[in-house]
Amino acid sequence: MGNYWTVLIVILSLKLISSSLVPNTAVIANELSIRFHVEPEDVILNRNSQFTWNCNASSNSPVTIEWRKKGTLDALTTDSERRVYVTPDGALQFNKVRADKDPGIYYCLAKDHYGSIRSKFAKLQVSQMAKEFDSIPSKNITLYRGGQLYLACTIQAVPSAQIWWLRNKKNLSESEDKRINIDILTGNLLIKNMKLRDSGRYRCVALHQDRKKFSPDVFVSVHKLADKSAIPAILYSPRNVTAFVNDYLVLTVAADMPVYVQWAFSNTAGHHYQPPINYIPIPLDGHNQHSIRNIRSAHDGIWTCTVIAIHNHKSVKCPPTYLKVITSPRIVCYIRHFTFKFGMQGTIKTVNLTSIVRPVGGSLSYECKVIGQPKTKLQWLHNGNPMQYNYPSSRYQLTRKTTSTGSNDNEVISFRMNQIEGKDRGYYQIGATNEAGSSLSMPFMLTVEEYPVPNPPQNLRSVSVTAYTVTLAWNASPSNLNPEIYYTIDFWPVDNPALIYSQTTSRSEESVAIKKDLKPWRKYTFVVKAWNYRTASQPSNKLIVKTAEDAPTASPRTLKLSLVSLSILVKWERVDPLYENGKITRYYISCTDIGTGTNNVYDTPSYLKNFKIPDVLPDSLYSIKVAAATSVGLGPFSRTEQIKTSSEDIRNTFASVNLKILFINASTITFTWDVENESKQHLIGYQLDYRPYGISKSKETLMLSSKAINYSLIGLQSLTEYDISISGMYKTANESGYGPSAYRIISTTPGNISISAPNRIKDISANTIESRSLKVVWQRPKIANSVTLTRYLLSYRSISRNNIGNLTMINVERDTNYTRINNLRPYTSYEIYVSYFVYSRYSGELPSKASKSVIIQTKQDAPESPPIIDSVKELSSGMISVTWNVPKLANGIITLYKIKYKSESETIWNKESTKLNHIALRNIAPEEFYEFSIAAVTTAGVGPYSTIKIFLNKTEVPSFGLIVTRPVSTASSEAVTKKNIFQESLVIVGIVCGGICGIILLVIITLCTIRRFKCVELPVKKVTNIESVTIKKHDGITANSQNFQSRYPTAKVNKLQRCKSEGINSLQSGNRSEPLKDSQCKESERTKEKETTAALKSDDPNKSVSNSDITIHRNNLSS
Repeated sequence: MGNYWTVLIVILSLKLISSSLVPNTAVIANELSIRFHVEPEDVILNRNSQFTWNCNASSNSPVTIEWRKKGTLDALTTDSERRVYVTPDGALQFNKVRADKDPGIYYCLAKDHYGSIRSKFAKLQVSQMAKEFDSIPSKNITLYRGGQLYLACTIQAVPSAQIWWLRNKKNLSESEDKRINIDILTGNLLIKNMKLRDSGRYRCVALHQDRKKFSPDVFVSVHKLADKSAIPAILYSPRNVTAFVNDYLVLTVAADMPVYVQWAFSNTAGHHYQPPINYIPIPLDGHNQHSIRNIRSAHDGIWTCTVIAIHNHKSVKCPPTYLKVITSPRIVCYIRHFTFKFGMQGTIKTVNLTSIVRPVGGSLSYECKVIGQPKTKLQWLHNGNPMQYNYPSSRYQLTRKTTSTGSNDNEVISFRMNQIEGKDRGYYQIGATNEAGSSLSMPFMLTVEEYPVPNPPQNLRSVSVTAYTVTLAWNASPSNLNPEIYYTIDFWPVDNPALIYSQTTSRSEESVAIKKDLKPWRKYTFVVKAWNYRTASQPSNKLIVKTAEDAPTASPRTLKLSLVSLSILVKWERVDPLYENGKITRYYISCTDIGTGTNNVYDTPSYLKNFKIPDVLPDSLYSIKVAAATSVGLGPFSRTEQIKTSSEDIRNTFASVNLKILFINASTITFTWDVENESKQHLIGYQLDYRPYGISKSKETLMLSSKAINYSLIGLQSLTEYDISISGMYKTANESGYGPSAYRIISTTPGNISISAPNRIKDISANTIESRSLKVVWQRPKIANSVTLTRYLLSYRSISRNNIGNLTMINVERDTNYTRINNLRPYTSYEIYVSYFVYSRYSGELPSKASKSVIIQTKQDAPESPPIIDSVKELSSGMISVTWNVPKLANGIITLYKIKYKSESETIWNKESTKLNHIALRNIAPEEFYEFSIAAVTTAGVGPYSTIKIFLNKTEVPSFGLIVTRPVSTASSEAVTKKNIFQESLVIVGIVCGGICGIILLVIITLCTIRRFKCVELPVKKVTNIESVTIKKHDGITANSQNFQSRYPTAKVNKLQRCKSEGINSLQSGNRSEPLKDSQCKESERTKEKETTAALKSDDPNKSVSNSDITIHRNNLSS
């Protein structure tokens, strides 16, 4: 039990000690030491009168009163005439008021030993009335019975003059005639439903004190309405009206005949808390008046009325009435200060205070809420005098932020004082003024106390940085005598030093992560202060940190769509810089065909704010939206816009025009164009259209010759966007028409700025890096000051003797003059050239001409594809020949082929090599599956192997060779069935038998040729035609030559083949230089036939027909 009370006493003692040693950083006084009891009020005085203006204040120390007149900072003193002076009790005394010197705005200052405070403004006016009326009615007014008479009569007077009206020298009374209405404030006269007896002379009378003033007479004539088709004429309608909030306002309209009035309202004040009201009908108060009984800020705007005749309902519009609603400013102020709980955990609160104590080197935040319309002019006062703030060297900073509450706009004014000094003690106020009046806040008193100041933290640095977080670290100063309680980190955007944020940590932390109020891709300045129980140190060294990038949090603005030829032109404005969150790298355009659901996404560089979507379909509805992207990611898409294309398909077969800009200045745009060579033969001219962008009525059309290649538009307006399009006119044998238009939006420049098409790059070189890469370097072009280099465009294509490849283009960043081309074909020649683009806000993007091309060949590489085995032939027993084709992707010069083969029973590969595309292999066993693999070799390496698996048959082959193998795939070689082997054996047996029969037949023919005189007997006869010769065989068979040829048509062919074979034999023996042609063989056969016929005609037995002259088909031989 004793231990319990001991622990309790220790805890209570520690709490008492901490509460005594750790007071609040801001000591709040019980009440303000000085205050006004009597302040000056607005007054109107007569000339030469006497007046005393009282001002009374009290404080816990002696108070003195000073008087000042607005516009001067000097105190009012007694003048030489002792007409104006300050009495000992602080009153301002006027002995003889003068209208030329005394009117103005006055205020008094109450001073004590802490400082001074200012009273509210008071206005002094001298009673007087102007010599002439400000507005008087016309001399003669004519209107019809039932119309409304409105007469205005105003005169400047202080105080306001009393106005009444006379008709025919008699007073007009509202009590006697309910149709009469005299405005109490303005004195204007309104008589409704005019009658014939109301005709006469009208005048107004202004009474000011003892003075009367009469206006000129106005003659009013009232007639019957004879023309029933007459249109009403407006005699009066309000123009510019100013009213206070909560006032009662009547809008009056007068016409020359019986009418009723319809009012409408359009809000143009731009209040973000209330959407604009567009022409909403307003209830009527009578037939020609509209009353607003409780004016609000929402009524600020344009009021319009329509006057409608009752008898024929014809109407006429009134001029617009501009209603301006104003309200006097009101101010409520608060002080932000730190409070501490036990354990030193600090919080920030905002309270309504009248006095506060701060240490030297500390800071103070003071916030005021100002309500007023229109926007007020603010002035901070220190001891009654205006302050200088927001200068680079100023310790005082003022920020304004607008908020909304209900129908009012509220301004939050933040006043911050840094590095408080002893001279900052005193009273502070804020004054707000607008055209509705002025207001002054309650003063608060700042007391400055001096305490030991801790040393600032050292070595402030950033540990990590993300898009929304910065982690800071620092070293505590070892020389501080008093222990630090906590640290405060102040940070602000570099581009807005007035926007200061603060974050607090405990004393045990010497690093902190800033996780609030940071935005991506923005520079911030950080400083850290060390606080003891009373005051703060000087700030640490400044640290500037730029947060990391993030995807945009807003979309591009003001999306606009328009149709251009076969395309949709999309234009937009950049993302709000506050929400870009980084460097915009690309814009993405999403285009969706609503009918088909097809979606395409296009992208364009960040310096372009327009894009042309090509090849849209006719009569289609498209939905388009745009988003911006940084290197981190894509931001949100903009609001979707829709556009419908034309119902006519304007596509045609004619070529489009390629339009290029050459020169731009303030009044001239010069451009050139060209078309495809294939279309020039049908070209008959060009149509050029231009107009200021967005103004369709100003379109100009020019017809140009087909030989024209450039044109200059002169006499244009400077700094104006022009819509320029040109299309070719074509005519063929079957059709005529226009080709697709080339379209550009170009702006003229201001003043003496001119823009020309950029020159081509002069120097370009290329070096091979490896077999599939090239490095291209070029000389940077000289860029004019009026344009900006945006990017380079590198174009290349492969070239060979028989083929030219497709052109490939690469965009290169503007900050470099070299690039690397990858994914090329090895051992291939490439043609390369470079162009570049410049951009200006007037011309858009302009391309340069392409540089001179450079041709370079890539290095060799290992073959990419294997050789394809063409055939395998058996040359002799155990010897075969293998032939293959060159690889399709050789990637260089083939220097060697590597061959490896093995039988199914072998485990080790047999390896060979050759420079040719065939090879003879020995020691090949028949009746075996063999696997062959061949690879090509270049100087760069060995390519892939081709593999083939075949089965070699066992057969007796002649020496000249015969293909005896059939390739099979490796996967299917084991699946050969016995049935297939049996079928293959039958085929081979058939081939062998046929060969044996052929040899036997060849032997028989040879024996017959040797014994030709014994085998054939030719009788000696005279015949006139060789076709009727009868041939006698030694075996008694006779055959007519005609029947022979008809049954065996190959006889003549065999003669021709024999002639050719004899010619070939002669060529092989060296008797002829070349083989016989078909025509020579035919001529030789005719000669031999003639000789044979001549021998038959003659009875010379020595002349006989050779058996070789006629070939007898072996099928005709008898058994």
